[in-house]
Amino acid sequence: MKLLSTLCCGLFFTVPLFAEGLSRNEKGELASPHTDVTLTESQKEELEALHTVTFTKEQWEELRKIAPNTPKRLEHIYPVTYADCLCDMGDDHYGVLQKNGDVAVFHANAQSSQDFFYKFNYAEHLTFHVDSRGQFHLNGTLVKFPILLQAIRESGTNLSKEQKGRTIPYTPSATIYTPVGAAPDDTAYAERIATLKRELAAKGWKCDGPYPPNQ
Repeated sequence: MKLLSTLCCGLFFTVPLFAEGLSRNEKGELASPHTDVTLTESQKEELEALHTVTFTKEQWEELRKIAPNTPKRLEHIYPVTYADCLCDMGDDHYGVLQKNGDVAVFHANAQSSQDFFYKFNYAEHLTFHVDSRGQFHLNGTLVKFPILLQAIRESGTNLSKEQKGRTIPYTPSATIYTPVGAAPDDTAYAERIATLKRELAAKGWKCDGPYPPNQ
């Protein structure tokens, strides 16, 4: 495994997304603090098939030492030459495929409710995983519970999408999963799950669970 931190790795920044694409310096290099990760053969296959990268346990541990909010999985990977508009892509954590095959992982900033605006206003389905300490992971990203609730409360209702020139309303859904071997009513997280479901329901979300993993 190779992790190479570059560009002020003691500082945490969100990934800069502009109308012209990724932020670069005068040499054309990525301008924001990031860590280059060398992919395993399994990760290369995942990238080719799914355009995502799921970090190994060792990679994730090292990345979170630098940027604690780094998610377990990068949901979007862009080539280093990407120059199109990224302004409507939301708040997902991105990776950039470098010319040498490494993936640049940007250093995530301290969280705020606005980081999750896109998910709660445009996503049709979200997945929450609760760990044994009662912490919530939203689509692979660890989110502080007060920020999670604030993001839901700040989101809109009556969601709709454009399809074939028509505006179609839809009911967003969410699924909650509990840790392996744990009871769904464990006191470590039962009250928080009930609160989360109540807040989602108030915004019109259909919420299923809690279920054990992989159900």
